[in-house]
Amino acid sequence: MSNALTGNIDRYLEYLRNVRKYSTHTLRAYHSDLTHFSEFLKKSAAATDSLNVSFYPVVRTYLYQLKAQEKKNRTIVRRLSAIRKYLAFLLREGLISQEVDLELIGFKLDRTLPQYLTQGEAAELMDLPQGSEFQEVRDRAILELFYQCGLRLAELTALTDASIDANARLIRVMGKRKKMRLVPFGEIAAQRLQEYADARTTKFGKGMERLFVSKTGEPISERSIARIVEKYTKQLREGNRVSPHKLRHSFATHLLDNGADLLAISELLGHASISSTQIYTHVSTATLKKEYLQAHPRAQRKASKSK
Repeated sequence: MSNALTGNIDRYLEYLRNVRKYSTHTLRAYHSDLTHFSEFLKKSAAATDSLNVSFYPVVRTYLYQLKAQEKKNRTIVRRLSAIRKYLAFLLREGLISQEVDLELIGFKLDRTLPQYLTQGEAAELMDLPQGSEFQEVRDRAILELFYQCGLRLAELTALTDASIDANARLIRVMGKRKKMRLVPFGEIAAQRLQEYADARTTKFGKGMERLFVSKTGEPISERSIARIVEKYTKQLREGNRVSPHKLRHSFATHLLDNGADLLAISELLGHASISSTQIYTHVSTATLKKEYLQAHPRAQRKASKSK
């Protein structure tokens, strides 16, 4: 059993890459989770047993170990999901002969609300890159596309000139599992994209491989774009980084707050299911409740005055 699990991780990752078309980020997460579990198996005496009901307590012990290490429920549930899917793959491939039921009780995911900027903070952030140099012009375009289009970091990094339809004001986005979607952008984003295109042409000429490039003209990396976002959001919130994904959360939350249809938001985000988008209804409800408690004179019990 141990050999079947620890010896086929690379084969499984190749399947996810070539057949399921998973992103590099997702593949990295699966590799990390399964490698961590395989290291636990190597140290577990029960891991040498044949695949039978005894494997259930092995996984349960592993999850309780994660609990003892104070791992977040989100991490624990993600690792359990990776183990389940990996075992299903091994069973389909005939690498193991018996299905294992891993419906473990007590490790339900705590539903945490995504963090996001207020509309005022988002507006302020868009204008933080000041100046007419190439990097400032590029950074304004990057921030504007993140916020106006709700793109994932990998999606924005992969954009090319051909991805942009300036006349229709649409972006062709290659999402998860190679699913294409069209995302509109507004007048301000169109202006900032044009300013960036002009600055890039002046500095490097035409015929670039990617839309966004570094100061040396090379395709810019995901990490570099994340640093750009963190640089400006640190100015916005002292000592508090805001990731590119939180700009995506801000995009969805602000659309919903301003009356956009949930199904339309789901399409714009590229969610496979509207259930993934429904968390933003909870965000808006939480914001509404906060405003109510702060504003209504009888929403909260006042501290009694001392006589």
